[in-house]
Amino acid sequence: MTPRGTCAVPLLFLYNMDMDKIFAIKYIDALYFQQGDQKYTGLKTYVAIGKAIIRENCLILYFREQANGTPIEGLVLPREAIVFEQDNNKVVKNKEVLSYPQKGSDVGIYWTDIVHFENNQMPEEPTAMYTEGKLMEEFNNSVMIEKPKTLKIKGVLSENHPKNIEPELCVIPKSLINDIEVYGNK
Repeated sequence: MTPRGTCAVPLLFLYNMDMDKIFAIKYIDALYFQQGDQKYTGLKTYVAIGKAIIRENCLILYFREQANGTPIEGLVLPREAIVFEQDNNKVVKNKEVLSYPQKGSDVGIYWTDIVHFENNQMPEEPTAMYTEGKLMEEFNNSVMIEKPKTLKIKGVLSENHPKNIEPELCVIPKSLINDIEVYGNK
């Protein structure tokens, strides 16, 4: 499910009226699969439309605001999640090169997640996450983790993320990964 104000269709859009700018920002996000879900066919590109606040490590895009301009609902996007178009190919900002362990390794991955906010509760930065599981596959731009357990590690700690489901697989874009720990092979 995508948050209100987003869609999974590639789109570039800029609207300027009375100096208020509305942007359409393309981004990627982690994917979770439950048993019986469709097979993974690659990262999806989402588009969020709204006004932007630029911060050092993220972009805040909000869809609704109060009369005084205070954001009510939107997304906090890590810069590494933003997709740029170049020669009709998706280009995601690269981080330092991490070495990825062999398939089947038990891993712990530290990564940065996109935050959907509402009710005027806008966080200052994206959420730091930690996912444990078995490295099932490494792709060109993502890694697939089997039987993932994901926790927020900054701010209010939560139980397994996403809430209310136990995913069988999690696909994390490499551009969002900060570090990887290997626990061994079984």
